[in-house]
Amino acid sequence: MTEHDTTSIKDVEFVLEDQFGISRDRVDSVKLLAGYDDQNFYVKLKPDGREVLLKITNWRDSENVQLIGEMTELMCQLGKSVPCSVPLQTKTGSPLGRYVYQDSENHRRECIVRLFNFLPGKIMTPGTITRSQAFQWGDLLGRMHLALDSMEFPTISERTFIWAWEGVPQVKRYLDVVSDQDRKDLAQHFFDKYEYEMLPRMRQLKRDLIHGDLNERNVLTNAAGEVYAVLDFGDCHGGPRAWDLALVLAYLSLMLPDIQRDLVNYLGDAISGYAKHMPNVVRDTCDVETLKTLICTRLCQSLVLGLQSFKVKCDPYVLTTQKKGWFVLRQLHSETRQNITDVWNKLLKPYGMMLKETAH
Repeated sequence: MTEHDTTSIKDVEFVLEDQFGISRDRVDSVKLLAGYDDQNFYVKLKPDGREVLLKITNWRDSENVQLIGEMTELMCQLGKSVPCSVPLQTKTGSPLGRYVYQDSENHRRECIVRLFNFLPGKIMTPGTITRSQAFQWGDLLGRMHLALDSMEFPTISERTFIWAWEGVPQVKRYLDVVSDQDRKDLAQHFFDKYEYEMLPRMRQLKRDLIHGDLNERNVLTNAAGEVYAVLDFGDCHGGPRAWDLALVLAYLSLMLPDIQRDLVNYLGDAISGYAKHMPNVVRDTCDVETLKTLICTRLCQSLVLGLQSFKVKCDPYVLTTQKKGWFVLRQLHSETRQNITDVWNKLLKPYGMMLKETAH
């Protein structure tokens, strides 16, 4: 059995009662939410209709208690200034609970479990995002980075994995899952450009705390439609802030009403929202060529790893990027650096900023 064991509703009810003191008769409904490696359950309670989220970390990741402890403390600290999921305490007063079970091969497995108040709001629907929301998405990332500046979490800062900025070269081993040769060649192009041109420069930059996966499913909009809250810190690590910004831009590009018409403008709006809070990051590390390459690299990383994960798990959730990702990749690749520079600098002008075309 792998780390992808499934948990039944009865198991969820057991964990809620055993670890958090929520009796089974208080559980109104349980729903498994889409996810990659961990299991997230939406739970509605009786009689008040209170909503909570139970997160069961897979048993492999649960072995790194120090890392998950730091992530949990980061969320607690960040929640004081930026709306995000903040863990509730177990019966023993800890934010981390334990769930022990026997897998199908009779191995004893232990998972870390955490319970969160369910944040109100909705995730954004592809094709409906506005330019204001693009700005707010960048603004939210900027406010989060500002808050993270005062925090130190050494285990988070030093971790690396295949979805991180340092893990990109490892993704090339899975390129054969891309059956279309033109697509494979394009991904190879960006992986090579990143590894040999970008990575050496990025390793010279300050290693800051970054979210690592602020995609459209990890931000919430409020009743007014404003992007306001951050979810899921499972991929947070240490690295250049430009990588975190490029991730937002990559996932934003998949949400546009009209990719050909909107791509460069919407990305510029998000950069402007971010620059409002983190002007030095944008000015010092975010030239147009660097951002363009990082965005395309993240898209390739997500496209290839999504196909590889689907090969293993057959879960359609992991193919989310495939729907528009290859088209966006080609569109951004074809955009001239001069055009991107002109559009972005026009949007950044009110903030007293100008991006260079290249780092040199």
